[in-house]
Amino acid sequence: MRKVVGAHKRQVVAQFLIESALTTVLALGLAMGLAALALPYLNELTGVAIGASIWQEPWLWGSLLMVFGLGALLASLYPAFVLSAFRPVAVLKGAPGKRASGHRLRQGLVVFQFAASIALLMGTFVVYAQVQHMRSQDLGIDVEQVLVVKRPSFIGEAEEYREARDVFVKALQEQPAVRQVAASGTVPGGGFNLGTRAWRQAGAAADAQPINMTWISEDFVATYGLDLVAGRGLSTEFATDLENGILINEAAVETLGFPSAEAALGQNVMLGPNSPFQVVGVLKDFNWMSVKQQPGPIFFALSRGGSFFSIKVGTEDLAETLAAVRRSYDAVFPGNPFDYFFVDRYFDEQYHADQRLGTLIGLFSLFALVVACLGLIGLAAYTAGQRTREIGIRKVMGAGTLGIARLLVADFVLLILIALVLTAPLVYFAANRWLADFAVRIDLGVELFLLPGLLVLLLALLTISYHTVRVARANPVHALRYD
Repeated sequence: MRKVVGAHKRQVVAQFLIESALTTVLALGLAMGLAALALPYLNELTGVAIGASIWQEPWLWGSLLMVFGLGALLASLYPAFVLSAFRPVAVLKGAPGKRASGHRLRQGLVVFQFAASIALLMGTFVVYAQVQHMRSQDLGIDVEQVLVVKRPSFIGEAEEYREARDVFVKALQEQPAVRQVAASGTVPGGGFNLGTRAWRQAGAAADAQPINMTWISEDFVATYGLDLVAGRGLSTEFATDLENGILINEAAVETLGFPSAEAALGQNVMLGPNSPFQVVGVLKDFNWMSVKQQPGPIFFALSRGGSFFSIKVGTEDLAETLAAVRRSYDAVFPGNPFDYFFVDRYFDEQYHADQRLGTLIGLFSLFALVVACLGLIGLAAYTAGQRTREIGIRKVMGAGTLGIARLLVADFVLLILIALVLTAPLVYFAANRWLADFAVRIDLGVELFLLPGLLVLLLALLTISYHTVRVARANPVHALRYD
């Protein structure tokens, strides 16, 4: 009608551009408001601290301006030039320039939207499956029910601290709920005291290999349930252990070139030209850090102090046990804050980054699914309107409601299956690349790709069910009088 009353093509194009710009401005304003409200939750979820000052950053406003420009243009250029090119006579006769290319574009956009949704959902499944797989692994070290108390901040000389430490440990051992007590320089999941290089005394310094070292008390092995495969544990009963005795793990045996664990016993290992350490025992390999990496070579030397007290406690009345430990701590170290944590939770924090990644991908997949379903609703409504006369004829010829519904649904199912087929290989490749950095990883089974695809398919069917059922149950008389 606008072209009939004298509107030029550029005026029609300008109308679409202005309408799109106004819509984009409203969407951008709404998005900024939602972003401001969601910022505290985003900080908590990602573990970062993004303050309100981010709204003063020039790059942010530049990015928003670019998004606004691209959004307005992409949303308006195609309909503006296509619709403005229609011939008024053809449109008023009821043939508004139907083009197969337009229908294919709509289908292509739906496939792209669902491909993105399926890819993100598959990524979420893979990340969560990998995290759960790592958590289920046998660490080779018992971190359950181990309460760790940090050493006091205010203490006198080293000798004074060692005496107070012994009093504290003895007080803990007298408590019925305490099974074992040990002191150490670090705890599982918290790194090591020293990263250095070591070599066998029979070799040369040029053969030095990187190792990690931590200082422990003699009860550390029992407290954490470590297994000795050869030799004995460190003990204050041996004067040489206090001077230069060490425990090493199987990975250190291999790294230093000993033929066996038994062959390493009694041998001297050098940490410097004048720093020989004698191997008194070999521990079975275990995961001091997360299972992302294979166990590396570790040395343990006997501690004279210790920054952490590891307390193996029973499961009964944990609150009372914690209160009793605190009373003992306050009695021995008055005026010092009582700082504690449980090793299993502390160890589990190593997987938080992967958990956050899975959560973020899951949220993005949810948003992508919502957008894809909105696009599918529009396509379903458009398709139903275009096939109204065809459906009426089919019903007059005897087609049932179920048959009509199946006919309409088949096209949408095909689009989702195409999205699934296109997405699965790409996600499989990306997941394999991501999992390559893990020493312990899951196998990428069919279920990790099939379940997200079936879930998206189910949501899509629920999305288009209203239009499908409404058109399938419509009176064929109305359909045949559509035009």
